[in-house]
Amino acid sequence: MRAPAPSSPTLGHDRLARQELRGLGEIVRCDPAGRTGPALWIRFCRHRTGVLGAFWDHPLSTDDPASIGDAISWFGLTLPTNTSLTSSDQIWPLKDLGTGVAFLGLVLFLFALGAFLLRTTFFGSLNEDLPAYKGNTGRAWWIFALVTALLGPVTFNWLFNTGYNADWFQLESVSTGFALWLGIVGVITIVVLAGGYYALGRRAGASATTYGVAWTHAGLDWRKIGKSALLALSVVAAGYFVLWVADSWMHVDFRFWLLTLKTSDLQHVPLMIAYAIPIGLYFISLAVVLHGTLRPKNGQATARREIVTNIAILWLGILALLAWFYVPVEFFGAAPNGNIGMG
Repeated sequence: MRAPAPSSPTLGHDRLARQELRGLGEIVRCDPAGRTGPALWIRFCRHRTGVLGAFWDHPLSTDDPASIGDAISWFGLTLPTNTSLTSSDQIWPLKDLGTGVAFLGLVLFLFALGAFLLRTTFFGSLNEDLPAYKGNTGRAWWIFALVTALLGPVTFNWLFNTGYNADWFQLESVSTGFALWLGIVGVITIVVLAGGYYALGRRAGASATTYGVAWTHAGLDWRKIGKSALLALSVVAAGYFVLWVADSWMHVDFRFWLLTLKTSDLQHVPLMIAYAIPIGLYFISLAVVLHGTLRPKNGQATARREIVTNIAILWLGILALLAWFYVPVEFFGAAPNGNIGMG
């Protein structure tokens, strides 16, 4: 069944999208590979050399009352309803605010729980003094900080689309795209770390210990590694329990804009383990970079300043990537840079 075009031509303020939608006269339901099938109506499609599909500014449409009103109107035309509410009668912004505050509260809870567990007898042995800082300083610090900020965004579009379109093993195409991107960025990060060590770090006295991946007298202390893993799993399990309680009792989860934390099921556990390998590779290598080679003020900064510095480094690339994608759409009415992964 084909759906009529929405009454108000708003797809996240994308002028080209509106013009093309008028030309189509209808919304074609399709997926990015060009196969017709159920999909969000906002993902309007056009025919381009036999391939259908465009996300464009889907993230902006997600929280746009006009776009959501059009979606409600479309469902009202295609599905039986017994309500007299108008499509403009929306209360979701208040719910979005509440779930966003809850999301922030969960993050703070995880920090507090981790700090509490580190004070217990069992996990207390993990508390140790920071190793001497032998990472980058001066101009080298800024160069490697810039590389860290840009490496992920520069490679995102190509790597995500490669994994998304290939969809190896027919798992979850979006997750596969992200896993490929993060895994390869993790490998590149390790290569850059090795290059930085042999070019600069070794002369400064850097080692696996100063990088935070080994202990001074024990090397790879597998007992402490296992205990650290147990600490991480304990914090994650407690956070998931809080999520489960909120979902079971109040039928809400934690989300803000496109960041969504939902409960899962046993069927997805094998998928989670498979995806955790490349994703873990990225975050472990990133942690070594930030905490072993890019601590501010030669390693003498406070924990608060280190946190703010890390956030600034990672946000720089993300904001630049979003601007590169959305500025043509929002301010010039042109097609966006990038492709499906950005939407």
